[in-house]
Amino acid sequence: MNKQGPRIMMIDDDPAAHMYHKIMIGKAGLPISSVTEYTDGKLALFELKQLHAQLPSDLWPEVILIDINMPGIDGWTFVDELKSMALGSKLPKVFLVSNSEDPADLQRAQSSKEIVGIRQKFLDVDFFRSLPQN
Repeated sequence: MNKQGPRIMMIDDDPAAHMYHKIMIGKAGLPISSVTEYTDGKLALFELKQLHAQLPSDLWPEVILIDINMPGIDGWTFVDELKSMALGSKLPKVFLVSNSEDPADLQRAQSSKEIVGIRQKFLDVDFFRSLPQN
């Protein structure tokens, strides 16, 4: 398959999650080259702010996958910071990815217009196939 998939930003402090998700992205027929990885939410946020200042940018992510529980800043803080950037139509589709089964997390995600959904780790091939293609 020779598709140009969405630009995906993965933010997770677990390197195994990055590896697994890149395998699933490849199995979904999407290019790994469209993926940027961060193990630190602060660094990812800094990079997004740099890209935002340079808009339009071919590197702007269309999808962000972020772990809820991370050291430094967690997924919720990241989303709050993203919200403060006032991105309008440039707001990426944000999916929180977690092993949390806390109903409060689900409720909080559903009440946020910046969050498209909350998904259990680990994401499968079908999830990545369901993402919009360029």
